[in-house]
Amino acid sequence: KCLVPIPADIDLKTGKPEAAIELGGRPTGLVADGQGTVYVDVVDTDEVAVIDTKAMAILTKWALGNSTRPTGISMDAAHGRLFVGLRSMKVSVVSIVDGHEIAGVNINAQIESTAFGNGKVFVACTDGNVRIFGQNAAGQYVIEQTIRAGEMARAMAVDGKTGTVYVPALDFDASHRPVRDSFKVMVLERK
Repeated sequence: KCLVPIPADIDLKTGKPEAAIELGGRPTGLVADGQGTVYVDVVDTDEVAVIDTKAMAILTKWALGNSTRPTGISMDAAHGRLFVGLRSMKVSVVSIVDGHEIAGVNINAQIESTAFGNGKVFVACTDGNVRIFGQNAAGQYVIEQTIRAGEMARAMAVDGKTGTVYVPALDFDASHRPVRDSFKVMVLERK
């Protein structure tokens, strides 16, 4: 329930990190702006905590609404937007200036994680699909594509320059048990 900074030059013999930042709930993800600010989604309190990494202090917390249960967070730093995946089956597009919701995108499936790359938002869901959305010419966020990634394809990494998405996946048998040696990393590329 806290964020523990671990400096690159930590003493491996003592293993002592700096003081922890108490978040008041369980974090499920974080994203950094590269300028010293980290945004952490806190599932227990339905908030995004904004942290100054230089001062190692919480600057503010933004409420996401009741029973939203954030599950993943990503950012478009160039446009000042956070994409917060919610258990309420939507992605909340949040301003990094003041935390207000700019838009909500209905996903129609439980969300596990979000990622941003190459101008698109990628959303991994418990139904085994990755949904991709972006802004249309009118500025509205719309789902552009749904790709079947397979069961347990719930985490992602996105190459921010190419938009290539890497999704770890696992096959299951009829009893919903993992199939031995079926682990793979799917590479999703936009054509």
